[in-house]
Amino acid sequence: MPVGPEEIRRASQRRVLPPDDILFGRSAAMQELRLEIERAVRTHSPVLIQGETGTGKEVFATLLHSRGPWHDGPLFRVRCPAASGTWLEKELAGEIPRQPKEAESVTRDAQEQPPEGSILLDEIGDSSPRFQFLLDGRLEGRLTLPLSTCRGDTLKVRVISATVYELEQEVRTGCFRAALFDRIRVVTLRLPPLRERREDIPALATHFIEICQRRYARSAPELSESWLKHLERREWPGNIRELENLMCSYVVIGPKATLRTEVEAGHIGDLRDTPGADACHALGKLA
Repeated sequence: MPVGPEEIRRASQRRVLPPDDILFGRSAAMQELRLEIERAVRTHSPVLIQGETGTGKEVFATLLHSRGPWHDGPLFRVRCPAASGTWLEKELAGEIPRQPKEAESVTRDAQEQPPEGSILLDEIGDSSPRFQFLLDGRLEGRLTLPLSTCRGDTLKVRVISATVYELEQEVRTGCFRAALFDRIRVVTLRLPPLRERREDIPALATHFIEICQRRYARSAPELSESWLKHLERREWPGNIRELENLMCSYVVIGPKATLRTEVEAGHIGDLRDTPGADACHALGKLA
C-alpha cells in the first residue's frame, strides 16, 4: 500500500540521541566525523554510512535526519535484506496503483500534507539484485527518493544508506550495482571502530551504566581504575553495542559476575600481572 498517515506516524517514533559529548567523545577520529556530519546535514544529498557492526550507523542516520532541514518529517527505517515483497519494493517497482489527487476545490488541512523526510536503507550491502535495480532506476537523475502516499501526493525523502561492507570492493567483485553505488554516496561517512577511539571508552561506559541503572532500577558501583584499564585494552569486535551490553551486565548481574564472564571469554588475559598469574587474581583486582 502507499505510504499513509499510520506509516508516517510509526516512522516518526525516533530514538533518543545521547548528548554530543557522549556521541562524539574527544577522539580525533570522531571530531573529524563531527565536522563531516555538520556539512552533510545542510543538504538533501544521499549519504552512505559505512562502519563495522555495532559502530552506531542507525544512531548517526537518526542524527543526520534530526538536524537536517526536513527534521519535522518522518524517518523511515528499512532493512534491505528483508525488503523483498514489502511496500517499498512494490513502490519502487510501480506495482502500487497511485490514487488520484483530491479535487482542487477541496480545501486541505496543511497539517495533513505529507512533509519531506528521510529513509534509512539499513544493510544495503545485503540487498537483492532486484532491489538494487529498482532503487537505481528510481534515483536516476534525482537526489531524493519520491514515494507515493495514500492521498495521491508525493513524499520526498532523503536517502541514507548504511552498510558494514566496503561497497567499492563489492562493486569490483560484481556483488553491488555500480550505478547505484555512485548515486547513494554523494556523501560518505566512515564510522571508526571503538579500538580506534579508545579515549572515548570511559565516558561511553559511564553513560551506558547510568542508562542501565535507570532502565532496570538498579545501582552499580563506579568503574574502578582497573576496570577502566580493562575496557580501554579490550579489542571490542562488537564495538559500541558490545560495550553497552557489557555495561548492562555490570549493572544487572554485578561487577564480579560480569568479570567472570570476561575471564571465561578470554578477554581478561591482558590484565594479568605476570604470565603465571591466574584469572582469579585478575578478577580480584577488578572486582
